Amino acid sequence: GVEATAEEVLTSAVVAAAYVARRFPRGRVLIVGAPPLRVALEARGLSVVDAPPADAVVVGRDVDFTYAKLHAACRAIWDGAAFLATNLDRRMPVAGGFVPGTGSLVKAVAWATASRPLVMGKPSVWAGRAAVASLGVPPREVAVVGDQLLQDIRMGKLAGTSTVLVLTGSSTREDVERAPARLRPDAVLADVGHLTEWLAK
Repeated sequence: GVEATAEEVLTSAVVAAAYVARRFPRGRVLIVGAPPLRVALEARGLSVVDAPPADAVVVGRDVDFTYAKLHAACRAIWDGAAFLATNLDRRMPVAGGFVPGTGSLVKAVAWATASRPLVMGKPSVWAGRAAVASLGVPPREVAVVGDQLLQDIRMGKLAGTSTVLVLTGSSTREDVERAPARLRPDAVLADVGHLTEWLAK
């Protein structure tokens, strides 16, 4: 693994909290999500509520999702709250298979409210900009490294950084060859172990 401090890890919950705090300073936020999402929002001076009224609704991963939570989120959006999602992951890998991802919860709210969320996680421009801003350097001096063309590489392209695809995930060399120019990475490496060699070029 890669050693990192908590301050060096940027999650979609942190990106969402920063966005909501800028748009609705000290606002009320209704969440469908786990405790880390609540912590990220409260750290920005936002009030997390369980029922409308709310300035924004943020939907994240919630293993305790219920019809009541769905209804509360929908009521807030029907009343004018902004609708945000931490990500649109269809499923998540776990030991022995997969579990439904955040995207399944987001789709339920989107369908019921006939609205589209502003997605904060990869590959959104918000996530890419937040990552670059946290480094304090221009995008041209940053490389986004990831194993998915549609998530990692697309985010890097939107943020204006260099992009490196590692072949340890779901994307393959064949995917790169078939991809439109806007999704083609600047480099394709077998794994992150080859990064130092690429950077030295």
